[in-house]
Amino acid sequence: MPVLPSTEPHAADQITEHNDSHPITEARFVARQPILDRSERTFGYELLFRPTAESTSSGDRTDRATEILVDNLFLVGLDSLSDGRPLFVNCTRKALTGEVASLLPPERVVLEILDTVKPDDEVMRACRGLKTAGYRLALDDFTLEQFSNPLLPLMDFVKVDFALNRPAQRKLLVRNLRARRVHPVAEKVETPVEFREAVGMGFQYYQGFFFARPQTLTRRAIPAFKLNLMRILREACRADFNAVRLEEAIKNETSICYRLLRYLNTYAFSFRHQISSIRHALTLMGEEKVRQWLSLVVETAMGQDKPEELVVTSVIRARCCELLAEPAALPNLGTDLFLTGMLSAIDAILDQPLASVLEELGVSTDIRGALLEAKGPLHPIVAGVLALEKADWSAVSELTAKARLSEGTFMRAYAESLDWVHHIFRT
Repeated sequence: MPVLPSTEPHAADQITEHNDSHPITEARFVARQPILDRSERTFGYELLFRPTAESTSSGDRTDRATEILVDNLFLVGLDSLSDGRPLFVNCTRKALTGEVASLLPPERVVLEILDTVKPDDEVMRACRGLKTAGYRLALDDFTLEQFSNPLLPLMDFVKVDFALNRPAQRKLLVRNLRARRVHPVAEKVETPVEFREAVGMGFQYYQGFFFARPQTLTRRAIPAFKLNLMRILREACRADFNAVRLEEAIKNETSICYRLLRYLNTYAFSFRHQISSIRHALTLMGEEKVRQWLSLVVETAMGQDKPEELVVTSVIRARCCELLAEPAALPNLGTDLFLTGMLSAIDAILDQPLASVLEELGVSTDIRGALLEAKGPLHPIVAGVLALEKADWSAVSELTAKARLSEGTFMRAYAESLDWVHHIFRT
């Protein structure tokens, strides 16, 4: 799990202003979807994007789509998008045989060959050349019929769509791929049960949102240390904010005391003297910063026994939602939007029904409405960020319109949130 906080200050206070001709608007939306290993650690990310305002699919497989995606890799920033992990980039025939793929640094990317690419002589030569240059290659949407594909011996990874292949087919695919020393990747793994099945079958990597789903939705005891953290978060969420009560709650959790003092003395604040008192620290931060910071650090601590990606995803959501508050004409709800983004995955972190957790925390009506009832002023923004994660572009367009946000503004907020979280979690 990442260590909070960063030792280098790097946080944009608001979305940088750009005009509509800014090149980032060409691709409209770029999303990254995590690929995890057997221990639920993040191995890499696949990049998905919508190349035009008219497109509603992330499955655009044109040459122009790949060219725009590569352009946006450099525009948004390889570091922010990858966080030091491999990026899986979809490649068309032209991208492989031309110069597009070779523009990318081989140590940072995996070139994912679309199933529509025919393995003729020119493609084979190009792939051999890319392998010689140090690139890793992957085949997408692999089926049993494709074992005769001449590209297979060149592959490092093969993706198997978990939803489209029957269990017996999956087992046979994994066995044969591993015998060829190819890493099998299970795609579209959406639940913890499917993840366990995929692990049992021998898949080595897993893509889907299983890690963001609760293991169970039954009511059960929350571990004692997480209950302490819940008490702190509950105090921070109260409408009648009280620094004395909050101080008492924080004093009962040593790890939060330590993180609070370290945060104030090393990150984002330029206080003249070292801060040694919790009361003094809370006073200096102010109510809004206290709510924001505590929601971040408490959820990070709660997620110590969960996949790192779950907490990282929560923080990206939180920051993106917060950045959109002012453009959406909700300047007084920035902290609520941040907290809503953080709490959007609290059910998976605690393995508890979301409604029960929110009731215990006593969150505002707006936060409950956004997360449980798909209504209220916060809902279009939070739901839009979640839709972006899944590359559901039609939903993103609908929700940005409801929030009265331009698509370019939404994309810039997401890009800046990736950059902010990259620096927050840098150790």
